[in-house]
Amino acid sequence: MAVSVPHAKKVFHEFTMHGDTRVDFYHWLRGKHPEDWKVMLDDTSLLDKEVRAYLEAENAYYEDHIAEFTELTDAIRGELFGRVVPDDASVPTKDGEWLYWIEYKEGGNYPVRLRKSVDGKTTEVLFDGDSEAEGKKFFNIAAFTHSPDHRLIAYSLDAVGSERYTIHVRDIATGKEVDRIEGTSGGITWGKNSDHIFYTELDENKMRKVIRCHKLETPQSSDPLIYRELDDEFSVGVSKTFSGDYILVDTANKETSETHFLPSDATDASKLRLIRKREEGIEYEVSHKGDDFYFMTNRQGAVEFKVMKAPISDLRDENWTDVVTYNPKSKIVSFENFENYMVWEVTENGLPRVVVSGYDGNQYDVKFEDEAYDVSCSTGYEFDSDKLRLFYQTPVRPMTTFELDMGSRAQTVLKEKQLPNGHDPDNYCVERKFITARDGVQVPVTILRRKDTPIDGTAPLYQYGYGSYGVIIEDDFANTPISFIDRGVIYAYAHIRGGGKLGQQWYLDGKKEHKMRTFYDFIDVTEALVAEGYGEAGKVCIEGRSAGGMLMGQVCNLRPDLYKGVIAGVPFVDVLSTILDGSLPLTPGEWDEWGNPNTSAETYHLLKSYSPYDQIVDGQKYPSILAAASLADYRVTYWEPAKWIAKLREVASPESGKFLLYTNMTAGHGGSSGRYDHLEERAPQIAYAINQFEEAGYDMSMRTKYPGTSETQKNTPHP
Repeated sequence: MAVSVPHAKKVFHEFTMHGDTRVDFYHWLRGKHPEDWKVMLDDTSLLDKEVRAYLEAENAYYEDHIAEFTELTDAIRGELFGRVVPDDASVPTKDGEWLYWIEYKEGGNYPVRLRKSVDGKTTEVLFDGDSEAEGKKFFNIAAFTHSPDHRLIAYSLDAVGSERYTIHVRDIATGKEVDRIEGTSGGITWGKNSDHIFYTELDENKMRKVIRCHKLETPQSSDPLIYRELDDEFSVGVSKTFSGDYILVDTANKETSETHFLPSDATDASKLRLIRKREEGIEYEVSHKGDDFYFMTNRQGAVEFKVMKAPISDLRDENWTDVVTYNPKSKIVSFENFENYMVWEVTENGLPRVVVSGYDGNQYDVKFEDEAYDVSCSTGYEFDSDKLRLFYQTPVRPMTTFELDMGSRAQTVLKEKQLPNGHDPDNYCVERKFITARDGVQVPVTILRRKDTPIDGTAPLYQYGYGSYGVIIEDDFANTPISFIDRGVIYAYAHIRGGGKLGQQWYLDGKKEHKMRTFYDFIDVTEALVAEGYGEAGKVCIEGRSAGGMLMGQVCNLRPDLYKGVIAGVPFVDVLSTILDGSLPLTPGEWDEWGNPNTSAETYHLLKSYSPYDQIVDGQKYPSILAAASLADYRVTYWEPAKWIAKLREVASPESGKFLLYTNMTAGHGGSSGRYDHLEERAPQIAYAINQFEEAGYDMSMRTKYPGTSETQKNTPHP
């Protein structure tokens, strides 16, 4: 028997701001009391009963719909699992007399963390993730680290999804827990002497305002205050320089930063010093070598960042000198000091590269020749090392791990990831295109397809986008696109303004008063790809998550005729209401990203003009939409997608596609936590999109044959 369409009740609720009144009939989905969310995020059993009943009804409707293509979902699940290396392991990393690494058990959701002595005589299991996660519906480790003296491990655990972490400290020799620190943001910074941990404390609103130092095996209530941030728009964090000599206390919003420091053997704030007082619009990140601090900064008009240094003994502005001079065509995205080398990562024309330099200024680039790729680096543990780890991949070629000798420049392949299903990168092609947007700007697009998929308008087109916060959609290898491409789909990543693919200015050009460019770029990419034979208007399926969900909502308001189906993951769709509400954990820190609609009528009306929930068009025909939410998500609260789907059902044309809402009742912003559990959740979403293509008349049978299979990949059962 089919499950009936849920219809949320309508309860009159109005807001008035800057002379404008908005009526929100679905505001009640937030709960009966404005503060309900604070306790519910940490204990989801406290969710309002009426709200829970509605979300469960939506989940039942979703489950009923996806039951129509169960065989397809099962096949896709098998494909996704078939690309997971069952007993995968990382390359060990040396720290003193020990090598540390992680590996998975066959069928395991969570990694085992191990170490062995350099001489190979001793191997120890430090942490068995599957055993630790037993009985828990959600299990996320934000940080896992060993103490400088190698006697202790510390890890931060969230067992709900709300991102409120408890730090656990264990003795490696005995396996016994020796301490725990409650209510943290998840980061762990060891003091130099291995008996203190610096951490960020969360307040009742989950805001990061306080840094404390905890002496092991003492009451947390006695932890001394290191720093307290008083500006609601700023959040704090704590780290240690790679040299190990200094603790850094950072406070920042989206546009401005400030850092204090103290020696890494400090246990209180008595030696805390300011590096440079915050200045609106100026950012700097700190690293250390010898007598100097190094700064990756946008000072002196360096929009794409440069590197400067100054003596620790005198950090006045006039003593800051250039180390890596400014290049407006190349954004520096990270910088680190080794004892003998400097390493920085840049992006130029949408492609990343790694730069290595001696302190004598003799530098070189590590480049690759593929059309589109991702490369990143890891410093490891040892400041005095001459070795650098490089991780290289393309959208169709899984990761290769290299070791670079920074002195000789020799590269050694340490590991090439091979997928167990027989995936062959040579079956596919990757293309970079630049699409001309309506204002003449060239927008980069990464396109993936099988080599035999035609570009004549007959293939289905799937387009993914994000376009906010300067986030770069990397051209790395991802599991899920292959299930589309193997069925003849052309898969396109639209690197639109507001993201960071072409650097910092690219981000700024899609921010605040320029935000509409984000949506227009995405639409213009769709139209251009259709015109060039990559798809057909009205049959394109699209996807975006979080702020990319906002993108999905607004492009459907603006050009619903282009799209057949939409997946909006944890979608930020009630933009204006969220950015007005300063009690929400992330909102005050977001005002530099979006503007503050509480204090500016202009900003209020700007946000309202592109807030997907506010801009739903009465009587308009919308494509089919699947919104996926998580109950314990404090970044995009569950009620945003719930309200959005409810309102779409109320006001959209009856000729619209079907509107679905799925809420994961035991997860946070990232969805399910285990490597297989995440794919289990993802499989029906991919099947939903493929089913949308089938409804549009496409043949979605498998084009790729894998070893040991006939038409489809092995339907691997859930471990």
